[in-house]
Formats: sequence, C-alpha cells, structure tokens
Amino acid sequence: MDPDRSWMYNRNNSSRAGMILEFAEGVTRFINHAKTIDDFLTLREKKREEEIAAAKEVENKRYAALQAQLTFLFESRNILPPCPASSDGSD
Repeated sequence: MDPDRSWMYNRNNSSRAGMILEFAEGVTRFINHAKTIDDFLTLREKKREEEIAAAKEVENKRYAALQAQLTFLFESRNILPPCPASSDGSD
C-alpha cells in the first residue's frame, strides 16, 4: 500500500457532481491491499492452530506414557491406588 493517502481526502469533483477517478482507484487499491492482509492473518491463525495441536499431541503422548507406567505398576501390584477418603469423616 502506497504511503500517499491524499486520495482519501479529495473524493468529489469541484462541482460535487461525482467522484474523482483517483479516489475510486485509491479505494480499489486499498480493498486489494486489505484482502492480502486478511489472507496473511488467516494463514498466521492456521499456523498457530497447527502449533497448538502439535503441543497438545506432545502433551497427550507424555500423559499416555505416564498412564501406561501407572497401569503397569497397578496391575503388577507394585503400587496400590490411593484409598478414597471415607465419607463419615473418620480417619
């Protein structure tokens, strides 16, 4: 997008009988530029979602490995699961 934005401030002909061609062209350039920014933001958002999904996958693998270890220990009776607290308040 060109830094010259003078077209924004000079919209009408001197007789106020219509728009100046430069204004219409400037609006068209601005819309085209805005469309490319939207594509960039969409691409950046998609990349961020992919990074989040990858991080969740790593975390899930870590949790699955821990769960497999605990399951093995419980099944081999090397460790017992914690006892649930009694509901009557006595320890």
